[in-house]
Formats: sequence, C-alpha cells, structure tokens
Amino acid sequence: MRHICYSCVYVSGPLSSVLINKYGCRSVLIVGSVISSIGLISSSFATNIYHLYITFGLILGSGLGIAYIPCIISVTEHFEKRRTLALGIAVSGVGIGMLTYPPLTQELLKRYNWRQAVLIIGAILLHGVVCGALLFPCKARLPIHVQLPKRKFISLSMFKKEMYTKLSINNMLFAFGLSIVFVHLPSYIISVGHSEYAAAMLMSVNGIANLIGKILHGIAAQHPTLTATRLYTMSFMMVGIVTLLCPFSSNYYYLLVYCIFLGTFSSCWGSLLPVVLVELIGLHRMNNGYGFIMIYAAVGILLGAPVAGKILTVIK
Repeated sequence: MRHICYSCVYVSGPLSSVLINKYGCRSVLIVGSVISSIGLISSSFATNIYHLYITFGLILGSGLGIAYIPCIISVTEHFEKRRTLALGIAVSGVGIGMLTYPPLTQELLKRYNWRQAVLIIGAILLHGVVCGALLFPCKARLPIHVQLPKRKFISLSMFKKEMYTKLSINNMLFAFGLSIVFVHLPSYIISVGHSEYAAAMLMSVNGIANLIGKILHGIAAQHPTLTATRLYTMSFMMVGIVTLLCPFSSNYYYLLVYCIFLGTFSSCWGSLLPVVLVELIGLHRMNNGYGFIMIYAAVGILLGAPVAGKILTVIK
C-alpha cells in the first residue's frame, strides 16, 4: 500500500506539469493539497484493505505528487543566484516531515484510535492550501527585449536532447537501486545480528543525514569551481561505492557510517535534480522536464523492491 502511494507520487508528475502550464503553481498546489487530504480523511472510513489501496495509495499518492511539483517549480523560478541553496532548504522539509510525523502519529495513536489519528493527519494536510495561497507568480528578471518562450499546455521537446533521455534513465536506475536499499536495509541489519531497535536507529540516522545533506549540497553547489551537474554526478557515484562496500562488515559502527554516507550523498537527488534540469534543458522546459522524469523514477521504484525480493528468494 505504501509502495502504491510512493509510485503514484511520481506517476502524477506529468499531470501536475500539465496543470501548472494551464493554471499556475498556486492553483495546482491548492488542488493537490485538497486531493491528498481527501485521500487520507477517506482512509479513516475504510472497511477493508482494498479501500485503502484506493484512498491511501491512489488518491493520497496522486494528491501529494500533484502538490510536490509546483513547490519545486516555484522555488526554481524565484531564485537564480542561490537556486541550489534555496532548493536544498525547501526539499529539506521532506526530511523534517519524515522525522516529525512518526512520533506525532505514535502520540495520536496513544490518545485516539487509528481512524481518528488518520482523520487528524488528513486535516493537517489541508494546511497545504494556505501554503499554496502564499505562492505568487515569478516576475522574470530579464531585459525588456528578452522574453522566455511561452509555456505550452504539454511539451515533449526536452526529449530531443539526448542528455535529457540519459538523465531520465539515470533517475530510473537510481530509484530502482535506492528503493531496494531503503526497503531491505532494515531487514539486512537485523539479519546480520542486530536488534530491531538498532535497525530503526540506523534508519533514523540515515534520515537525519539526508536532511542535512540536502542543505549541504545546496551550499556546496554555490562554489565557483563546482556545477550542480558535476556535484550531482559525484554524489551518485559515492552512493554506489558506499553501497558496494556495505556487505564487507556487519559491525554496528561500520553500518552507522554507511547510513550517514548513504543519507548524505543520496540527498542530491531531491536538492540538485531541478538545477541540473535547468542547466540541461533551460528554465522554460523545466516544468515539463521535471514532471516527465518522475515517470522514470516511478518505474524504478515499482520494480526495485519486488525484483530484489525475487532475487533473494531464488538465492535462498
């Protein structure tokens, strides 16, 4: 069910891009917030797992995906000189949410039943409407004789650039690998002799490192000798290298260092990808480019954990 929700977040990217082209970031963020809230609130009335597949998986996931894209687009358009830092701070909110919602949910479950807890969290999601109302269209800081191309309702012109296609495939493979790590890492930590509590603590450390890493990537990309694309590539390589080294020891502190490195370097995906796209296809194609690249990420997420599970079954 959670897998369906995550996949819908990414699959809804192109739809969000199309809506932004037509109605703007403010309206789309408001609509996405309402849809995600409806999905979670309706989940509190579910009577079986199939209802939750639709409400929690499909509706909530689609609403979150529709709401996410305008946040990224709006920040990208409003900032130019310190764009990477602004995006790093903005997407760090995801990490903050991942750290605060679990204890909040646990506290709500102590005071109420699960239906009431889900209803309250669904109401909290409605605050996205207020955030959407605060978004204002960006006034282009260009000479009066220079104009950006007008946005089309939907455009696939970015696929004419070979590097965009390569970047899309890169995102699919990265999402494939990262989904395997995040789904199976807790089980791996337990399988090598550590407790469930230790596994949970290591995943929390990974989350904190990811949160800090987003801001650090934003700061590092401001350095004159580094471009966002170069830093993005280096961080991707580091994720692969440290993951290859992970099985060489089951020592707790070794795994702790791995989780810190994994969280820090994998954070480049959220903080630097929009800037890489602007460098690659231009700001005027950023909206459609970011939306469609999410489809590739969704494919990777959908295939990653199940394929790894199947391989593990065959090996055993």
